[in-house]
Amino acid sequence: MLRSSSGFSIAFEAGMISHMQQRASLEDGRKNSVIRAYTLPCWMFVAWTPIPPDESEDMPKALTAVRGSTGRKGKATTYSVCFRNFSKEIEMKLKNKVAFVTGGTSGIGLESAKLFVAEGAKVAIVGVNAERLKAAGDELGSDVLLVQADVRKVADIERAVQETVSKFGHLDVVFANAGASTVAPLEAVTPEYFHDNVALNFAGTFFTIQKTAPHVRKGGSIIVTTSFLTAMGKPGLSVLAATKAAARSLVRTLGAELAPRGIRVNAVSPGAIATPFYGKMGLSEAQLSDVAAGLQEQIGLKRFGEPKELAHAVLYLASDDSSYTTGSELVVDGGLTEF
Repeated sequence: MLRSSSGFSIAFEAGMISHMQQRASLEDGRKNSVIRAYTLPCWMFVAWTPIPPDESEDMPKALTAVRGSTGRKGKATTYSVCFRNFSKEIEMKLKNKVAFVTGGTSGIGLESAKLFVAEGAKVAIVGVNAERLKAAGDELGSDVLLVQADVRKVADIERAVQETVSKFGHLDVVFANAGASTVAPLEAVTPEYFHDNVALNFAGTFFTIQKTAPHVRKGGSIIVTTSFLTAMGKPGLSVLAATKAAARSLVRTLGAELAPRGIRVNAVSPGAIATPFYGKMGLSEAQLSDVAAGLQEQIGLKRFGEPKELAHAVLYLASDDSSYTTGSELVVDGGLTEF
């Protein structure tokens, strides 16, 4: 309540009036005065001015029809400022853009695809497992293109890209997220293990970028998933760490190569995230629990991250919010590699 020396006072209704009719009561210390406002969503300003009992004056006209009744000792005047176009459409960060997501059936890839859809993008997700692909499609909705493909096979990548471009016409966002590995100490690494890891985690990323880049429009964004393993060593993960370091290098070199076309290339580097990734590493439940406890103790924030938290970082790199960012690695690890 604001009051002047002459006794004039103004009360501000703190909020929007959400109903077509609202009764507001004013009290001058002796009697209530009721105001009815017939209005769209409005800010209501109520002025109370002491007047003689026999004085009568019409209420000032506001932007909407307002009627008021006065008490014995004062006049209540309601001013309503209404918003004619109150239901303004919220701007979407990826409206009318096309996103291509590998490894999109679970974890960071799936959560990013959900966020892309929510932000207005047309989305294609790529996955190797038919059941997981269908389950992801059930979550994402019928407008999402589902492509079963193995990014270890260049021909599969080419087919997935062609299916996407045939349906949507072009690409704006590429999220090269597919990746997996199992724990293998130095002496247990075989040539087959080595080549399979390289095919999925490095060659798959390289050829995803190579095959999608010709279809990415100017101003587009390519995002690569790297790892905290590029910054710290963990026993049994030498090959995975090496492939992720190679992917980080691609972000710099291909970023430089694609920059003249106005295409940005960046990486998102997850720390310990609560995704199915760890369940695919070939560890027993007891071993997973020990690994999780050890990692959590090292994390500055003392918890695992959630896929949604990574998805928001990916959205930043995918959208025009990062229009002057390229060749960089956005670390989202709760302080794991910094503290």
